[in-house]
Amino acid sequence: MPAAIEFTYEGRRNPNIAETESAYGSLIAGLGLQESDRAVISGQSKIVGAAALVYPDADAETLLAASLWTACLIVNDDRWDYVQEDDGRLSPGEWFDGVTEVVDTWRASGTRLPDPFFELVRTTMSRLDAALGTEAADEIGHEIKRAITAMKWEGVWNEYTKKTSLATYLSFRRGYCTMDVQVVLDKWINGGRSFAALRDDPIRRSIDDVVVRFGCLSNDYYSWGREKKAVDKSNAVRILMDHAGYDESTALAHVRDECMQAVTDLDCIEESIGRSLHLGSQAQELLDYLACHRPLIYAAATWPTETDRYR
Repeated sequence: MPAAIEFTYEGRRNPNIAETESAYGSLIAGLGLQESDRAVISGQSKIVGAAALVYPDADAETLLAASLWTACLIVNDDRWDYVQEDDGRLSPGEWFDGVTEVVDTWRASGTRLPDPFFELVRTTMSRLDAALGTEAADEIGHEIKRAITAMKWEGVWNEYTKKTSLATYLSFRRGYCTMDVQVVLDKWINGGRSFAALRDDPIRRSIDDVVVRFGCLSNDYYSWGREKKAVDKSNAVRILMDHAGYDESTALAHVRDECMQAVTDLDCIEESIGRSLHLGSQAQELLDYLACHRPLIYAAATWPTETDRYR
């Protein structure tokens, strides 16, 4: 485990964590997941603990829905890291088609798909809809489908990572690592609304860019020790070693520095919004939007040091 990413922002934990962990454990146990899948989202993986850091003020119902989404991410990630293992798992095409079908049809009864993971996705979408409403669930589903489209290209894209720059890598990494889904969840759960007035705002886009950059880099930083043993080539440390010629320790240190720079960038954006004279009422909306992502950054820096996933 590399040194923790540290900064001055003080995070909080959701007080509903104990209640949610109980409900989460019962729900996961009843889905009939493959043992390998269930193992990585149970026990010391502390999935609910991650969601409790990202959404410190969510009620228990919403915290459970967010925890289920985190579980979906973990299972999906592991399936991709070990996609070459011959253990009867679905092919990438079957996997992508199944997730897309669930996102498109989960409100209907639908046919139960062959892999229990799809029931986890269906349950997650249903719980998000119940907790956040139709508009939020539809937007989240749309972003999930965009992420699946990005993942379809990831396998080919990875063959070019020895040539591409870190900037180009990050521009696409945000898609297939589902960070674009995450910023939507943040605004609905922590912000409590759609922030429709900011839909085309350039400052909002800059906020998103910094948040997803931190999320991608911090994940790559903490997961490098694990991922370098697997087939996954999507990691900023590997990009810097291959493209820039850094040794492993220098590449790790550079990625950590880039994480710290992203936090500085977000602070600068926040300060500049407060000092701007032309934004009017939009200024407070932008500050609220930025604030709803702060817990995610804290969680991304903190949770990996608490879970057994990266050890």
